Amino acid sequence: LMDKKRFDEALQMFQKSLDIRLTYYGNMHPEASISYGDLGLFYHSTKDYKKAIEMYEKSLNILESVMESIHPDIATVYLNIGSAFYELKKYEVALENCEKAKTIFEESLGAQDPQTDASNLWVYNCKDALKKI
Repeated sequence: LMDKKRFDEALQMFQKSLDIRLTYYGNMHPEASISYGDLGLFYHSTKDYKKAIEMYEKSLNILESVMESIHPDIATVYLNIGSAFYELKKYEVALENCEKAKTIFEESLGAQDPQTDASNLWVYNCKDALKKI
């Protein structure tokens, strides 16, 4: 649906998925976190970065309550939050989140993992943007 620019339908599907997961699993289950993350990615792709951050933070809140603090899924959400703040030109907050992601990826997956590399690039981009302010 997203590929065909049917955003209203896609949003309804993501919201329906969240509603089902909340009903079936409850609001603090990793399945609910997945739906919040999906909604975050939806809003991110439609350039509604503030709403994306709101959804990512809901996802992060759940994950941090049910997983180890160095789980790669938590790092992924931090990186998503960082990239959304980057798009809002809030580079300091973006850097903070991207550095958290980098640390978690390094600890959980190692320095040579592609996800660690991606977070390193985001850290670099944030620092570079801060230099230009």
